[in-house]
Amino acid sequence: DEETIRGMEAVQSGAHILTERLGVPAAESQNLMDKFGPSCVCNIIGAIKTAKYLGLGPEDNVVTIATDSYDRYPSVSQHLYQTMGGRPDDDTLEAWAKSVFLGASLGEIVDLNRDGHHERLHKMKKDLWTQFGYSADYIDQMQSMDFWDAEYAQIKEIDPLIAELR
Repeated sequence: DEETIRGMEAVQSGAHILTERLGVPAAESQNLMDKFGPSCVCNIIGAIKTAKYLGLGPEDNVVTIATDSYDRYPSVSQHLYQTMGGRPDDDTLEAWAKSVFLGASLGEIVDLNRDGHHERLHKMKKDLWTQFGYSADYIDQMQSMDFWDAEYAQIKEIDPLIAELR
């Protein structure tokens, strides 16, 4: 959505803003460039919201995954520039970084510890994924830790193939 695209752009084009105006060390802000696509930014926003929801502080950690990098999304940035009538200026990049990351609200938080939420989400997944050809049985297997252990075991085979394609 628009929030994740703005967050991606704040990181990609605003490394100098992160450093000069928001206090992120230069080496770290430069290191962030090219690393975050929209799905990754969405996951980071989710991690920030989780930390706020749980009342975590600077000594606590929330771990999330970086599911995509910027390498496949320059066209998304170009579309954003066309929509805006040009590249965002420094003030806009700062506002986006503050809004997306520092201003992440607790809206749309679902506490899965409450009764019925796991089942509701699983039903939603099943209803959606069966439309894409996945069997209901396969989706039901995902409720077992054995399924995820077997998926994890494939990493040693899959990671080299992904690296080869990139």
